[in-house]
Amino acid sequence: GTDPAALSYSQRFEDQYLLACFADRPDGFYLDIGAGHPVFDNVSFAFYLRGWQGIAVEPNPALAALARAVRPRD
Repeated sequence: GTDPAALSYSQRFEDQYLLACFADRPDGFYLDIGAGHPVFDNVSFAFYLRGWQGIAVEPNPALAALARAVRPRD
């Protein structure tokens, strides 16, 4: 099947550039400041799908609540 983490979830493929830098890391920790939506236009979601976890800081209460529901490891 298709690996969903191979898709880019960020605006300009930033997640794919970073995944290339950390390709040998099966897991890790990230800090996502101004995380926005937990999936769409999000740089850390591809890492989340690969088993990473971190802290996602989002000041918009609605988006923060959505992130807690969608990404319980963060």
